[in-house]
Amino acid sequence: MSQIILKDINFSYGNIHIFKNLNQKFAGPGLNIILGRSGSGKSTLLALIADLLKPESGTIEISPNAKPAVVLQSPLLLDYLTLEENVSISCALNGSQIENDEIHHIFKLLKIEDLLNRYPKEVSGGEMMRASIARALICKNEIIIMDEPTGQLDDKNSWEIYKILQKLAKDHLILLVTHDEKASYKIADNLFLLEHGTFKLLKSKAIAEQKEKRRDNTSSGLSFTQGLKITKKYLKTKKLRVILSVIFLAFALSLLYLGINLRLQFPDSIKSLMNQFYTYNTVEIYKEETITSSSSHLTLKRREALTENELKQLKIEESYPCLSYFLSEQREIYFHGKTSAIRILPCFEQSTAKLAKGHPIQEHDQIIVNKSFLEVFNLSFEDIQNDELFIDENKIIYLKELKSTDIYNKCFNFHIVGLAAEKELFNTPTIYYAYHKIYDELNKIYLPNISKEIGELITITDLFYITNNMSDDFRSQKTLINIADPIFFYQEIKEIENISINSKVIEAHEASDTIISSLTIILVIFLFLFLISALNLEFLAIYSLYDENIRLFALLALYKGSKKNKNILAICTLVLFFVQTFILSSILSMLSTVIINNLTNAFDYPHLLKFFDTISFLIVNMFSLAISFIASSLPLKRIKAEDVKKELEGEE
Repeated sequence: MSQIILKDINFSYGNIHIFKNLNQKFAGPGLNIILGRSGSGKSTLLALIADLLKPESGTIEISPNAKPAVVLQSPLLLDYLTLEENVSISCALNGSQIENDEIHHIFKLLKIEDLLNRYPKEVSGGEMMRASIARALICKNEIIIMDEPTGQLDDKNSWEIYKILQKLAKDHLILLVTHDEKASYKIADNLFLLEHGTFKLLKSKAIAEQKEKRRDNTSSGLSFTQGLKITKKYLKTKKLRVILSVIFLAFALSLLYLGINLRLQFPDSIKSLMNQFYTYNTVEIYKEETITSSSSHLTLKRREALTENELKQLKIEESYPCLSYFLSEQREIYFHGKTSAIRILPCFEQSTAKLAKGHPIQEHDQIIVNKSFLEVFNLSFEDIQNDELFIDENKIIYLKELKSTDIYNKCFNFHIVGLAAEKELFNTPTIYYAYHKIYDELNKIYLPNISKEIGELITITDLFYITNNMSDDFRSQKTLINIADPIFFYQEIKEIENISINSKVIEAHEASDTIISSLTIILVIFLFLFLISALNLEFLAIYSLYDENIRLFALLALYKGSKKNKNILAICTLVLFFVQTFILSSILSMLSTVIINNLTNAFDYPHLLKFFDTISFLIVNMFSLAISFIASSLPLKRIKAEDVKKELEGEE
């Protein structure tokens, strides 16, 4: 351990005695700072320790036996040498060799590694002072004495130097003279006042640590285990109040768990439900342009089918003409004595897995219906299997660049052969036909007038290829595409300006999104109010428990660490309420999840909830912990000193 010992030091300037029988010991490592008025002998003391002056009598013992490194108020750098050379010269003067790597290391330690090759005039005052400190460190002295090293620096640079000294003081004994009293109290390990030739200790880190240690060793208070035992025994005397507040909070938290779980799982559940739609992969795509808008917020828009080039730009390689002009996609249908609006949609792919009953479409005159269709007509599939359903279509067919027109008159005589396994949720009454088979039937219908004007035989399907006018009515202002994941495609393309897509699945997706968003808002408001009520109930329960247990708090006031003991009791109350709430809310949440999933399973719907959802579980228990913390800590502030005093007086 480095140390400086002054023994019976006497020193005078003429008839003025600076030191008379001065004794003092400085031990390191540590930052020892000496304060004192001008003329008190601070600089003289450092000169004596540095052997720049000789005492008249007495001895100065320095360990290890080496001359201390000195840093003065002036950096004393030679203008014609670089900072690196200024530092190296101290080793040459000391008769020792030093490697460049060591110099670089010290410069890096002092955060001036970029200034090695700079001259003193090229750097700031603070940087020159750092170089001066580097010069003191390079010879590996364990003791550094400094005389006002920040005297010529501004506050910012002074603090930078002080930070460096604090770091160096971990391995060095630093003796620093300064007038900066404010900073000294903050950074010194030991602070001395030199006055009238004697030292007065103003601050000692070692003494402070010893006092703190003694305080810690002698501090009394409840342990967590003891506090838990006392709190548990008292709560047992108030079982009903505790149970009611725990049940209410656990119920609120289980609702919160179900709400978050539902919000997170609902999109996947709905997607699974919509994946059962018979035309899940069929999507309509079209351009939509605004023609005019009025001041009454009415907007007129025009739709138009996309060209092949436009489809390719969207990376759509395969598309199909829409046939809804020749077989309406929605119309009133009279069937079994009832009339109802029915959707009529094409399907490109068929799967027996998506059929509840019957078989896939094999001929052009066969169709599949869904359960919503049966519901609207109040029929079972067995009632209508192989029944005929007539749809008449009458249209005028024309091309905008031709003068001729033809009359399209077709009666579709469909037979019902299958029932789609779709659920009725987010569904509409629908008939499905096989797109390619109807397309082939339309290809057999010739248009005599248009054929005569063009000069060759033209069928209905030829219309899609003999003109590039995408706004002709027979195109139905849209194109059909077959997409593996229509929801994902919808999310990707909905931001593209003027391009719109639609399908039965997308409509159901948007409807479910709207519903879940509305339900989420309602749920958040409801749960917020419910949780506030649960917090109030638990707060009042704990407050009343504290109030009725005022004798315990009066007892705490008689002993040291009263505040600590109160906090221990609050933590124990928190733990007990939280653990009980955690167990009960977990049981309620899991039980509710099983019941709800069994109900959905009974109606052959996908599960709406995940049995154990980690995110929901963590959020709920964070809420539970926060509520228990507030409810157990706030009542401590409501305990009145007067009540404690009355209880103490009553004990007397």
